[in-house]
Amino acid sequence: MSNASAGSSCRAAASEVEAKRRKGPLPVFVCEYHDEALRFLHFCIRRRKIPFGDLAMVHLDAHPDLSASTQLEADRIYDNPPEVYAALREEDGGIAQWILPAVYGGHLRNVWWVRPPGSQQISDGTYRCHVGRGLGLRGKTADGREGDEDEAQVEGIKISCPEPYFLEDGIYSPEKTLRCSQPLDLRVSLLPGEDQPLPVWRGTGEPNSSPEHHPWLLDVCLDYFACENPFLSQVRPKVAAPLAEIHFAAAFRQGPVLEQSDFDAQRSAFDAAYDEVVLQFLQEKELFETLLAMEGETGVKYAEGDLPVASILQSSLDMFSAADAAPAEREDADGKAACEALEVLRGGACATRQAESGGLSDAFAANVTAVCWAVRSFDEAHCIVATADRKLRLISDHEVLAAFEDLPSPPLSLDVAASEEAGLQKVLVTTMGGETLLLKLRHSGTPSGGYPDSKDMGRWSFELCQRFKDHQKQVTSGRFAPARGAESSYFITISRDHTACVYGRPPGPHFALLGSYSFVGEVTACCWLDPLTAVLAARNDHELHYLEMEGPHAGETQEVLRTNLNALGDSVVSFAVLALAASPDGAFVAACTDRSRVILLQARSPRQLRNFYGAAVGEYDMPTVAFSLDGCFLYVSSSLPQPARREEDEVKALCGQVAIFEVRSGQLVLQLPCHEKSVRCFHRHPYSEMLVTGSFDKMVCPRGHQELEQAMERLLGFLPVAQQALHRRALRDALVDARGSELRALQEAGDMISLPWLWHMSFRPSTTELREQLKAVESFVARLGGRPCAVTVARSVTDGFCPMRCHCMLEAGVLEMLQRLFGEMDVMYGDELDAKEQQP
Repeated sequence: MSNASAGSSCRAAASEVEAKRRKGPLPVFVCEYHDEALRFLHFCIRRRKIPFGDLAMVHLDAHPDLSASTQLEADRIYDNPPEVYAALREEDGGIAQWILPAVYGGHLRNVWWVRPPGSQQISDGTYRCHVGRGLGLRGKTADGREGDEDEAQVEGIKISCPEPYFLEDGIYSPEKTLRCSQPLDLRVSLLPGEDQPLPVWRGTGEPNSSPEHHPWLLDVCLDYFACENPFLSQVRPKVAAPLAEIHFAAAFRQGPVLEQSDFDAQRSAFDAAYDEVVLQFLQEKELFETLLAMEGETGVKYAEGDLPVASILQSSLDMFSAADAAPAEREDADGKAACEALEVLRGGACATRQAESGGLSDAFAANVTAVCWAVRSFDEAHCIVATADRKLRLISDHEVLAAFEDLPSPPLSLDVAASEEAGLQKVLVTTMGGETLLLKLRHSGTPSGGYPDSKDMGRWSFELCQRFKDHQKQVTSGRFAPARGAESSYFITISRDHTACVYGRPPGPHFALLGSYSFVGEVTACCWLDPLTAVLAARNDHELHYLEMEGPHAGETQEVLRTNLNALGDSVVSFAVLALAASPDGAFVAACTDRSRVILLQARSPRQLRNFYGAAVGEYDMPTVAFSLDGCFLYVSSSLPQPARREEDEVKALCGQVAIFEVRSGQLVLQLPCHEKSVRCFHRHPYSEMLVTGSFDKMVCPRGHQELEQAMERLLGFLPVAQQALHRRALRDALVDARGSELRALQEAGDMISLPWLWHMSFRPSTTELREQLKAVESFVARLGGRPCAVTVARSVTDGFCPMRCHCMLEAGVLEMLQRLFGEMDVMYGDELDAKEQQP
């Protein structure tokens, strides 16, 4: 028989089926899993409800469903269709592998994937390609095992379309290598508007072919209207969206692939870079899961006897007092609220390792007495270092950018505040001689509104702005108040002369002394709770003192509150507070004592919420305490006893450390070894979990995010150059903000992050919005012309794509639409198909 006569016979048979089906109700199949549509298609062909071949299909779905199994022989679609159905159910991606078997089986000739706006797996356009069988590597089995070596290849279903979607699924093969191939006209587009003409989307393309009378199928997945990504159900949109965008924006995924080997290499490198950046941030945040590995890496563990006996005794007393006070605290609503606030501090971030760069490779000539970041964004790493030889240096990446050598006496503390003037920051320096200096850190080449990136030493400078001499002894600490506007309005200094001085800015650019407060002993610690409230502690004093900057009269300050540091409320002084820090939200105050104990208190209250043990702090130490940026962790400097070296060339132990506690649980989760001698000072980066530490071993050690920055740059390098800057900030913000659990989910999802996520990433559609979408689809289907041979509707709820709260309304809406358009329907549900197939 000639090809022409065979074609005529096929068209005659199709016409007979067409005439028969027009008399009966419209077959509609409602299934849960989309791959069941293939089984229904075969069922309808056997019952002569639809023609065998040359079918067109309109496929409304958030996913193309144009993949194919790498485990299954292509010809099983002819030999054993039930085995194909079973394989699709068993494979992880089976729900996306049902269309190409129908093309290879000779049923579908035209497929129009109508995608929602958030689906970008295949670029819009028309693709004339072929689907056939070809050799390819056998993928992993359903249980994750690799195939046997002698079964390494399988002659599976392949497609000749060189779009990245098909190459990434391992099913692309050039047309000339395909066997028994079938033609496929694939069209991809958004839903056409009512004012847009419809393209020619069905027909064989032959001269005698009439598109208007060509048989067609309608396939609707409910996730077209509202779609979730089940792999990211525990990830917030602001974290997942930037990473998904980078997957789509990768340069090697743009346009058709010209060379498969280059594409595969680029994809492997991209996947490695993606895994690296997620794992880097995961390692920063998942402290509990990495603690054992970190201890093995550093070799530092606390052995029995590391803590002074007094701390063990104090710990026991705390346990007794906590047990004694427990009933009262349970009845205290404020106490309960404070404890609940602690319980939500989960999944935060902290520094976990020494940075590869950012400090000085050579030791300073004198002891480091103070360090402080001087930065305005996440990616800056400028640090001011004060040394006992009366010098200040601005350093970054192993370079000295500026120096100030006109200090009247050795500096003891540093603090930095922003200024209204572009390119300028204010530096507060307190000294051993009782002086307080206010400097300007200036960069002369700064453009308006920006902060310099240049590291030209000649363009950076310190300028002396004001000098104060209001203390009689060394000024041990000075702190700027948090800014209420563009810059800070107050700062406070404390001294061994038993006084604290408060400075403010009256109308005008300069600071002036607003008031001085005297205490029974040396003022040992200060911090700011908020822009108007300072907290102070002194020796021989069992209370914390709260000062308000705006007193009853203009320009006056006042002490407004004292809170007891003793859990039992007595006035016994058994310890001294050596350092104070307020949590980022101002809800808690951490008091580091000289008994290797850190007390977490509710702000403006004597209530003790936690006691942290594990940081070795003695009576004559100068500790530092700070909260992590998200308030989930607490950093405390710690000094272990320095062991004597037996041999001259023996490596020195790192005795200066930073201990890290989880605030919620009170547990010591990490110990960061930093220096050969005690940590004299450290400062947490204002915008990230990066620490800089200084010590009397004359060294400065940065610890934090350089490795993370490098990993992000490697990932961004896969994007077109013009887009890298657009994605850099969003990527950094997403990863910094991500919780540990979210990073684990991103790691496990891999490239599944690029699946559509319309429900979360755009909006949560209301019932009204869903009905508008249904109305638009109805208008579109009405314009397609004629009645479809059959309709399949996939719920996709169980597999996690269509939100459960939407599917009932959407399913009813689709069925009502079909009834309005096409009249009587024969609706069959997935659980009825077995019985229907058994009927004669």
